[in-house]
Parts: sequence; structure tokens; C-alpha cells
Amino acid sequence: MTTHWMQQPETLLGEPGKPYTVRKRRLPELQAYLTQNQMTLVGVDAADARSEADFISLLKEILVFPSWAGSTWDIFSDIGDEMEEEWPFPLALIVDNYSKMLSRNPELALSILWQLTSLSEGSRTEQRQFEIYFVL
Repeated sequence: MTTHWMQQPETLLGEPGKPYTVRKRRLPELQAYLTQNQMTLVGVDAADARSEADFISLLKEILVFPSWAGSTWDIFSDIGDEMEEEWPFPLALIVDNYSKMLSRNPELALSILWQLTSLSEGSRTEQRQFEIYFVL
């Protein structure tokens, strides 16, 4: 499978390289750029997540997961090929209100940042562009 990788809009992002962060005021510009580049946008509001299981439950509300899928990070390796078939790649996940989570529960916020960034990197090896943007 040949995949065209979208270039990142460096001028809209907080710092070059991953993890990708964007200021709230620049979010509409980022969304327009991603849409223009045929990325499917999905958003999750991180403000109310109190645990990793809460956050994964939020993801399960916006992305297709099999009914048997659990609520740990293993969910992503467990669903494997089903993710390829069901998710609309190329895909951009926008984690809104990440700064609120970071203020309230830095350990949770950093764990989620690490897990999602790892997932995004893993998707590259599978030829599925899955980018994560954390809104500050």
C-alpha cells in the first residue's frame, strides 16, 4: 500500500517534532489545514478524564472498536487489523483541553501523551498515518 504522508504545519504547532501541540487560538487554523490535506478529524475532550480508563472510554465513543475491546492501552494492539478496516485513515486525533488535564493531573496527562505518541509512531510502521495533536 502506498501512502501519501501529510506534512506537518510547523508554523501552527508549538514546537517542531512530536508530541504535536497547538495553542487553543490556533486550533481552527490547524483543523482547516488538516481537512484541506484530507485528514479525517476526530476530537476528544480530555478535561473530564480522571484515569486512563476514562480517557480510553472517551476514545471508544469517537472511534470504532469491537464490542469485546477492553479499556487498557492493550486495546490498540488487540484490535490490530480491525483498526485498519474500520478507522478512517489518514486520521488526526485532536486532544482538546489537554492543558486542563495537565494542570489537574500531570501524571495522567503525561502517561496519555506518551501512550498516544507511541501509538501514532506505531501506525507509521503499518503505513497508516495517525497523528495526535494536544491542545494547550
